[in-house]
Amino acid sequence: MIRDRRILEAKRLIAATGLTITQVSASVGFADPAYFCRLFRRETGLSPGEFRRALGPGAPPPSGP
Repeated sequence: MIRDRRILEAKRLIAATGLTITQVSASVGFADPAYFCRLFRRETGLSPGEFRRALGPGAPPPSGP
């Protein structure tokens, strides 16, 4: 149940912010971004990057340098 909530929050952050995937991972409580990506893919069928791209052109651009 906690994992589901973390993935839901990650989806929200990916869709509504320009945070990097590493920043999203840390924001939802994962110290290892690679583990977060594996879990995200297992739960959603898409990597976090694929999920963001699937949102289309309305998604915010990634932030950072």
